[in-house]
Amino acid sequence: MSLILHHYDFSNFAEKARLMLGFKGLAWLGVEQPSILPKPDLTLLTGGYRRIPVLQEGADLWCDTRLIARELERGVPESTLFPAATSGAAEATAWWAEHQFMRPVALFVSGINADHMPAGLHEDRARLHGLPPPSIEAVRKAAVRNLHLVRPQIQWLADMLQDGRTYLLGDQPCIADFAAYHVVWFFKGRHIDCRHELLPYPRLLAWRDPWRRSATASASTSIPPSRSPWPAPPSPRRRCASRIRRRAIPCRESKHACGPRTMPGTGSKARWVSSIPRRSRWCATTPTSAGSPCTSRGWVMTGGAPSV
Repeated sequence: MSLILHHYDFSNFAEKARLMLGFKGLAWLGVEQPSILPKPDLTLLTGGYRRIPVLQEGADLWCDTRLIARELERGVPESTLFPAATSGAAEATAWWAEHQFMRPVALFVSGINADHMPAGLHEDRARLHGLPPPSIEAVRKAAVRNLHLVRPQIQWLADMLQDGRTYLLGDQPCIADFAAYHVVWFFKGRHIDCRHELLPYPRLLAWRDPWRRSATASASTSIPPSRSPWPAPPSPRRRCASRIRRRAIPCRESKHACGPRTMPGTGSKARWVSSIPRRSRWCATTPTSAGSPCTSRGWVMTGGAPSV
């Protein structure tokens, strides 16, 4: 069954997913999604989840690149993303890159390119973070304000490579390299290139360039969103949700209530949960900032997995 990646070209997290697929040697199809709301094809497929990327295989959906990485590792353990020798340090470095390094880099690069970003992007991202729509001048000022947070962290990343190692944590790539690479990749900007900030660090550039060539080699076959990648409806012989509780029930790990709803594209009933106590193959999950698989949300089939 084909892997389908829902993405758009200048998404740095989509670049991370593309790179991981290429590293694993997997063929994939690409569906180009809008960079801002509305995203009718995507949100209908995922039950409201709007972020990019989303990896799909048949009726299975994986949202968030940390979850995608774990699923790729489970399915294709060769060319591991999680070497035992760097366990713990790799996850900690990846968390720093994507939570402490990425945000100021995004504000800096987007601010420098404020006049060249897609229409409505600044307003859409502000709404996503619960902020009022910014003016172009405010976006430009954010670039200046965040540069002093960007430069020290570039130095930290470069210092990790000063002993001549090939990858961030040794001689074998790990999830930390993928997490840090897509942040560095974002410096190329939408129109104005910001990679001059990396020029004082030749070892960092030597680490970056092979990853860039590898990502370029990870090509896909694009399919238009109009060719909906919905899974086939469940077989009548395997009714997925024949035992549904018809009343709202509290999730064991959440204060929110769950209730029966129709799962998109199938006509079958399922429980939409805001927190699930176990991993399920049929769900669109959104790990928390701490990456916990136990505080996710998604479609959970109550009577078995759908036939595809």
